[in-house]
Amino acid sequence: MPDFVYSAIDMAGRERSGRITAPSSEAARADLLAKKLFVTRVDAAAARPPAIGAGKRLNVKQLTLFTRQVATLATVAPLEETLRTIVNQSEERHVRQ
Repeated sequence: MPDFVYSAIDMAGRERSGRITAPSSEAARADLLAKKLFVTRVDAAAARPPAIGAGKRLNVKQLTLFTRQVATLATVAPLEETLRTIVNQSEERHVRQ
C-alpha cells in the first residue's frame, strides 16, 4: 500500500501533519476523517530509500573493531578511502552496509 503525506486540522483547531498508509488518497482522507481530522491536503509520499544499515545492528565486538579500524586508518588516509578499505575487508554483509 502506498504512503501519503497529509495536513489536517484537529477538533481543537491545531494543524496536524504526518504520513498515512492507505490504498488510495480517497481512502486516506476517509481514514483521517474517521480520526476526526479535517483534511486540508493529501499527497502521495515520495518513496523512501532504505536507510543505511537498516536491519541488523553491529554487536559490541563488531563496533569496537570498526571504531579501531577507522581511528587507525584515518591517520594515514582520507575518510572516504578509510571507509572503502573497511568495507572491502568486512566479511559480513550487514557490517559492510
